[in-house]
Formats: sequence, structure tokens, C-alpha cells
Amino acid sequence: MSNNKSNRLALFIAYLALFVTTIGISVGYKHWLRTHDKAKDALVQITELKAELKQLSANIKTPPPNKELAETSAIIHEALQQLANIQQQTHYSAQSVRQQISELSMQQNKLMGDQGGKDLFIHALHLLESADWQLTYFHNKKGALSLLARADTLLMQLGSSQLISIRQQLSHDIVTLEQYPLPEYTKVAEQISQLQQSMTPLAKLHTDNQAGEKIALFTIEDDQSVMGTVKAYLNDSIDIVEYDELATHTISQSDRQRMDVLFALHFQNLKLQLSLRDKKGFQQQALLIKALMTRYYPQSIAQPWMSAIEVLSQLDITPKPPMISSLVALKTLGK
Repeated sequence: MSNNKSNRLALFIAYLALFVTTIGISVGYKHWLRTHDKAKDALVQITELKAELKQLSANIKTPPPNKELAETSAIIHEALQQLANIQQQTHYSAQSVRQQISELSMQQNKLMGDQGGKDLFIHALHLLESADWQLTYFHNKKGALSLLARADTLLMQLGSSQLISIRQQLSHDIVTLEQYPLPEYTKVAEQISQLQQSMTPLAKLHTDNQAGEKIALFTIEDDQSVMGTVKAYLNDSIDIVEYDELATHTISQSDRQRMDVLFALHFQNLKLQLSLRDKKGFQQQALLIKALMTRYYPQSIAQPWMSAIEVLSQLDITPKPPMISSLVALKTLGK
């Protein structure tokens, strides 16, 4: 029976806290609207005064008489006095809003209770630590942004004036993280697949073991003389063939097939290093593929492929993530 009474009391206190918080937020929002309207009116007045002063200075082409000078000085003095009053009113309004927020947060903390506030604080701290973990070890930009947004919601629910500066830092962290130049791993994987598919397999590139066409050392046109006989003998004895770039890369058919399989394995390993976010392994694997291209493909054929793999080898797949400053500030506050 006592437990039921305690539960009802706790539920009543929770509803009462929600009701008071809602009223406080409504009052604070209306007060902010009034302050915002005053600031807008002040800005309009300042603009009008600046325009009047500019028009006044434009009209004064010659030194005015003493009477006009006194009137001008009086107008300027009155304008400056109005500016000072507007500035003072704006400052007072802003200070009043900050004081009201502080009072509302104190009332909310009393109604919420110490344990509830501590639980929300610990949960928000855990979310910030998880976001930092996602960035540092997994480079998960989307997940980190989601965690930061949830942490900001919890800090807003706490409603403490001490958390205003931390929430400002958290907003700055979110903006900085949105600009974090993390590569789109899906597009990088597609580029690797397209490069692999564009390569001509070695088994299809060069299917014969013959070199270039044979070139005759001497031209013989039905020469039956002794010199013609000597030339014909030299042509038969000395083989001169046309240079063929493919012939310098000739390997057996079985070796070509094995190299094609090896290339496929290296490309799969390159994708694996990308998925593991292993920057060093990714770059080493890309350079190894380029070295194999240089060794087994003619340069005239492999040049576009080597240029593409060179771009991939220089890609930084894990740039240094930004620091979450709000996490440090929240830890310091919790000590």
C-alpha cells in the first residue's frame, strides 16, 4: 500500500514538474518575443538616426553660422542620448531574460529531484562519449551526429543555467562535424569496382607467343650474282624482328590466368581495407596493384588504370576527426 502511495506521489510530482516547466517555457518565450521586438525597434531607430546624420552631414557644405552649429550639436547630442538609452534598454532586457532562465532552471531542478537530474546528466555524458568513440575508431560521421543531437535534447531537458555554455559548445561541435571532410566510402568502393571491370584480363590481352614481324636485312630482287647469294644467306642467318611492346610482357597462358586471379584478390583486399578503415593497408594495397600493372601490362595500355589507382593510393580514407569540445566541458562540470 505504501508503495502505491509513493508511486502516486512521484507521478504527481512529475506531472507538476512538467506543468511548471511548460508554463515557465511559455513565459520565457513570450518575454523573449518582447525583447526581440524591442531589439528590432532599436535597430530600426539606429538605422533612421544614421540616415538622418548622413543626410545632415551631406547638407552642410559650408561652415554654418554659430546658431546653426549649436542646433546641429544639439541634434547630434540628442541622437547619441537616444542611442545610449536604446543600448541600456536592450542590455536590461537581455539581463532580465538570463535571470528568468536561471530562476526557471532552479525551480525545475527542485521539482525534478537530484536523482533524476543526475541520471539525465550521466546519460548525456555517455552519449557524448559514444559520439567521440564513433568518430575516433569507426569514423561514423552520421552516427556521431545523431548521438550529439540526442545529448543536446537531454541537456535541454535538464534546463540548468550552467549548461547554457556547454550547449553552445555542443552546437558548435555539430556544425563542425557536419563540415568534416569524410570520404563517401560507398562511392570509393564503386570506383574500385569500375577500375577492376575496366581492366582487360591478361588471358585475353595477349594470346600468342610470337614476336613482331621479321624484317629482312637486305632487299633481294632476283639477284643471281655472288653478292645476291651472300645477301640471301645473311637474311636467312640473322633474325631481325620489329619491336613489339606486347612481346616484352609475354608469359604463358597458365601464368596469365593465375595473374588474373591474383589481380582479383588484390582488388577484393583493397575493398576490405576500405571497409576496415585501415588507411595504411589501403594505400599499400593500391600501390601493390599499381606495381603489378607496371610489371605485367604494357604502359600504353595500362596508363589510364595506373592513373586511377594512383589517385586511390593518395586518398585519405580516415582524416583526423574534429574534437568534441562539449564532452570535455561536460566532464569538467561533472567533477
